[in-house]
Amino acid sequence: IAVAGLSHTSDVDEIFDDVQKKILNILNDKEKELFIKLYIEKKNVDLITKEMNITYENLRTRKSRLKKKVKGSLGHLYFFIFVFSFKIFY
Repeated sequence: IAVAGLSHTSDVDEIFDDVQKKILNILNDKEKELFIKLYIEKKNVDLITKEMNITYENLRTRKSRLKKKVKGSLGHLYFFIFVFSFKIFY
């Protein structure tokens, strides 16, 4: 797989791991929990609301704030690369 001049899957994996670490470092505990459930574990929204004991509307609000925080801190590119990498490569 070739991405931005990278030809080895391990190179791509390293980039995504680095981005993931950068994202997790800027989040508080509640934000980390939501980020992991949504984007790493890819859990169903209904399951997340039950596990976190929150409403669907609360989940939507938290998700929106999470995206804004990540985009504001690391830029749109990092968030785009991380989220869509899993849809493309995994």
